[in-house]
Amino acid sequence: MAGLYVNHEVIASRELKIGILTVSDRCSAGTQEDKSGPNLKALVQTSLHRLGVVKVITGCVPDELLIIKSCLLHWADTEKCILILTTGGTGFTSRDVTPEATKAVIEREAPGLVVRMLSKSIETTPMAMLSRPVCGIRNSTIIVNLPGSKKGSQECFEFILPALGHAFDLVSSDEENVASTHSSMEQTKLLADQLPVTPRRRQDDSCSDIICLVRNCNGSRATSPCSHRHSHRESMDSLQSYGSSSVSSDQGYDFSCSSSESSMHQCPHQRAVYIDTPKVAERDRFSPYPMILVSKALSIVLSTVKVQKKRHLVNLHAGLLGKVLMEDVRAKEPYPPFAASVKDGYAVIAADGAGVRRVVEPITAGQVPSQSLRSGQCSRITTGAPIPVGADAVVQVEDTELVEAADNGNVEVLVRMKTPPSILQDIRPVGFDIKQGETILSAGEKLGPSELGLMAMAGVNMVSVYTPPSIGLFSTGDELVSPGAEKSEGQIYDSNKIALLTAIREQGFNAADLGTLPDNFSLLRDKISNVIDDANHQILITTGGVSMGEKDLVKKFLAQFGDIKFGRVQMKPGKPTTFATITRGPKTIYFFALPGNPVSALVTFYLFALPAIRKLAGFKKPYLQRIQARLDFDICLDPRPEYHRARLNWDTDDGVPLASSTGSQCSSRLLSMRSCHALLELPSCETIRKMTRGSLVTGLLLPKLIT
Repeated sequence: MAGLYVNHEVIASRELKIGILTVSDRCSAGTQEDKSGPNLKALVQTSLHRLGVVKVITGCVPDELLIIKSCLLHWADTEKCILILTTGGTGFTSRDVTPEATKAVIEREAPGLVVRMLSKSIETTPMAMLSRPVCGIRNSTIIVNLPGSKKGSQECFEFILPALGHAFDLVSSDEENVASTHSSMEQTKLLADQLPVTPRRRQDDSCSDIICLVRNCNGSRATSPCSHRHSHRESMDSLQSYGSSSVSSDQGYDFSCSSSESSMHQCPHQRAVYIDTPKVAERDRFSPYPMILVSKALSIVLSTVKVQKKRHLVNLHAGLLGKVLMEDVRAKEPYPPFAASVKDGYAVIAADGAGVRRVVEPITAGQVPSQSLRSGQCSRITTGAPIPVGADAVVQVEDTELVEAADNGNVEVLVRMKTPPSILQDIRPVGFDIKQGETILSAGEKLGPSELGLMAMAGVNMVSVYTPPSIGLFSTGDELVSPGAEKSEGQIYDSNKIALLTAIREQGFNAADLGTLPDNFSLLRDKISNVIDDANHQILITTGGVSMGEKDLVKKFLAQFGDIKFGRVQMKPGKPTTFATITRGPKTIYFFALPGNPVSALVTFYLFALPAIRKLAGFKKPYLQRIQARLDFDICLDPRPEYHRARLNWDTDDGVPLASSTGSQCSSRLLSMRSCHALLELPSCETIRKMTRGSLVTGLLLPKLIT
């Protein structure tokens, strides 16, 4: 007999709150996907739901002892979790401190769980001996350290799974269940003693060494040795595609079997079912998304967005302003195409030096010289006019004087050069400004007045540019009405949409107003899906619906139908900002779910959405420009890095602008954006608690300065 393991019937009134904590520097920073945490959540929901109503809270923290300890204490003492599973941080490196944090929290050790996990793991890989898990109890909470890998954490959880039901009864002081389990154990021992000895099962073999609670073929329930040949690992793997989806207490794996007495029965597990509308009271109260730094979030956005290089030829006169070049532009001919005079004066032969010269003809811009010069001659010439053959210098009119005129002063005959000229004086040779074939503009440059003029100067009429991305914009919430429309009590005017549409258009792009998403998941899902299927938008932007409220449905939609790259950002304002991709066939949509507060929506648009739009439009440097500024005020810092709206005064002695606050920084106060020049990047109070007037800070310039 492998052990004294008995599963329990569902106790409908029992609630099992279980915490799953991923400990990883990289996962918490967003540089690596957390695969173990979501997998454990699915395993817990499906394997423990027969013991009661399972509620799972999840988290992801860096390998910092104090942070791990704080989370364990909060979940044990405040959240009253009956079980906390940690994954990661149990190895030999200096950053692996999960065991130390756990030892500082538990009151009693549970070495049997450690022995079970290590002994079974070492059968699979000798390297398991390098794991340092700690298991123990704090009050009525069991804490178990699991490995960091998805495979290792799943296996170790399965190793201790059969004992968890009884462990829950013991820490909960459920005397009735404890007595019932002890009685069942005695019956199981008697039954097992009568069974023939079976070979020790291989690591990937059946679960015949576990006493399982199964359904007989007729649907009745019986506790008996389970000889059916299914692999727990194989069955659990089917959950991977469900991630952290919610599973109700009466769903998940069903041990339904089809068997006969003469053969071992097969009982494939049923797949977990995602509950579309979980009960409000059972919703998550701790965000499963790690809170990442703004710099990391922007890096994820820009590395995710892929530019499609579709050749798009546009005529010089067909709206090139603001477009970005896809290819280098080279001059078709030199400029100037002929040697030209830089000044109004006289074309001369430099070797003649100073003295009197005879004027042979006037030459103006656009006129071809009719005579070549010989020694002692000159030609009157205007700026930009071609230099006559034989001439190699120009003397400006200010350095000459008239000697003789004719036709009542209308014709110059003799002119004195007061100073001796030098060769090529005031002459632009052929190709002086632009050489033929020279690259005058590079791919990635934005076309403005100077760039378009340069193209015209070089004779370029057609260029290849990036096609600006197609953008769609939703508002969310039943409380919104269009400005000017009648509204009832509890409703507000939709300011976010017009602000964002204008911000997009101000940067030279266009966005489609896609309407307002309702506070109904089915309707919201259908409306977004229809836009994705019918339109060709590369970017979708929503405002609202991404926090922790019961009507925050956008993030729920993205969790089901998209790939969420990040779901929280360590910043103020804008913490719940979410970025995801949705793939439909060959099409990828970049989805920015921005917060609903007006300032939060605009700030996060400038920080994340606008750089993505610019990258798709071909910009080499799509992010906001940084400057240094000095504070004109004192400020106490926030636990989160703050993006403080400020005006800039450039009239300073040292040239460093002075930044003054735009007033209350409440995320609903759109007035703070009206006079805003820059977003000051203020650090969190973890480093310093206060910044004083005169402190040097970094500011992100908004695309358009308000003067």
